[in-house]
Amino acid sequence: MGTGSSFQRGHDEDDVLGEEYSSSQGVIKRIPIEVKPRGRLGLRSVRSLGKPKGGSLRSALSIDLENPEVEKIRKDFEMYRLNKENEHANNQKKVQKLETENKRLRAELQTLQKMCHKLRDERDAAIEAEHQALVRAAAFESDRDKIQRQFKVFHYSKL
Repeated sequence: MGTGSSFQRGHDEDDVLGEEYSSSQGVIKRIPIEVKPRGRLGLRSVRSLGKPKGGSLRSALSIDLENPEVEKIRKDFEMYRLNKENEHANNQKKVQKLETENKRLRAELQTLQKMCHKLRDERDAAIEAEHQALVRAAAFESDRDKIQRQFKVFHYSKL
């Protein structure tokens, strides 16, 4: 490694003499913070690729199963999950019920539209028949008036 001569160096710029710090005499060395060397990129061993560092994932995520707090949290979560499942099932039932109601109302709407169209056609036919009856009545009235005039003329001509 080396000899002990490296310990007997002179004062460097990173040395602080004890004069600045009146409490001690001697040399105070400023030691740089060491950084751990990083591994070389891409030179991992094949064995280390498959396994996570520091033990297995199961042991890292394991918890004390006998802890009452864990049991309470587990029960709370189970209750929450069951409540959400029930809520989801209720919502599904409501959706199914609303879809059935929607289909029924659509069928009823179609029936009402058909009936409305049929009633309009009947109304239009009745109005047309009434108009034709009024036209015929006017024609009969004019024919009657004409016949009455002719009768009066014929009756007065005989006298």
